[in-house]
Amino acid sequence: TCPTAGDGVCDEPGGHSPVPPGSDTFDCCATPEDGTCDEPSGGGTCPVGTDWYDCGSCPFTNNFICDGPGGSGLCPAGTDRADCCGTPKDGVCEEMSMGGPCKPGADYWDCGYCPWVGDGTCDDPGGNGRCPEGTDEEDCS
Repeated sequence: TCPTAGDGVCDEPGGHSPVPPGSDTFDCCATPEDGTCDEPSGGGTCPVGTDWYDCGSCPFTNNFICDGPGGSGLCPAGTDRADCCGTPKDGVCEEMSMGGPCKPGADYWDCGYCPWVGDGTCDDPGGNGRCPEGTDEEDCS
């Protein structure tokens, strides 16, 4: 059996981390990002939640990271609206604290802070570049 069956990640050979073939059938039913929804809502036979990308959903909403095409790219366009409210790197802070329509954390770049301070990874441009210069001094010093 697969110890992580049902976690949304295919662990069988060719998947995320190899386990014996046939031990993670729930997570390995769908073919991700092929443009076809393999769940019942799209006419497929795979369990709900196993082909979230092709079926137009995002399991990473409300994590303060835009996972749509303008952010991490993990989710299809329009499925992570809560985190993708602001337009990053346009020079305008669009969070409510500055009179904008977005929740806190949605436009961290333009609002001049880094949500990953203290995680042990330098997120400034000299590191992985996810945050504006000087906003992750704790991890970059």
